[in-house]
Amino acid sequence: MSSNTFPFRLAGSVLLTGALALPAVGALAADEQKPSEQQSSQQQSGQPSDAAVERAKLSEQDRDFLVKAAQGGMMEVEAARLAQERAASAEVKEFAQTLLKDHQAANEKLQRIAADKGIALPKELDAKHKAELKKLSDAKGEDFDRKFIQRMGLKDHKKDISMFEKQAKQGKDAQLKSFAEQSVPTLRKHLSMAQKIAGGGESAEAVGKKEDKEATGTNR
Repeated sequence: MSSNTFPFRLAGSVLLTGALALPAVGALAADEQKPSEQQSSQQQSGQPSDAAVERAKLSEQDRDFLVKAAQGGMMEVEAARLAQERAASAEVKEFAQTLLKDHQAANEKLQRIAADKGIALPKELDAKHKAELKKLSDAKGEDFDRKFIQRMGLKDHKKDISMFEKQAKQGKDAQLKSFAEQSVPTLRKHLSMAQKIAGGGESAEAVGKKEDKEATGTNR
């Protein structure tokens, strides 16, 4: 009698063990949920995504720096490309090549930082920079060289150095502070090159004053 009932007892034990194991398997599957599924679950439950949380962490200064640095970097690249076509001086063309190489690398690095934080940077110049590029493109020969050096080499780089140094000291985001700090030596190198070119004829100060007069319509 006991030998006949033993298989049923064993089968019952196996079934019970399997039933107890099911919740554990379900818990394991939940733990191995894919990141995309977790993100979708966050969105459905009203929880902010990781990218949204990262955006929220950025201070107003950090966000402002991101946008201005992106616009300024694109402007440098576009103006440098224009200078390689329009510049009359070989020295100016060489300077433009340096700007193109360095600012393209910086733009790509800034884009990666923004992407990590879930922030979409502008992909084209804003109206202000487009107008400035158009004004520069209207110049020819030595006039183009002078305006390019004054606008992109001197004026812009002095402004950029000030902005990047401020971000390096006062920014809140560690990645952006590091990016700004590492960029300053390159910006200073560009400014020094522009000052050397400007010093070959008119001084940097004289070139700047002349361009400012033209901009305000006081040059006669």
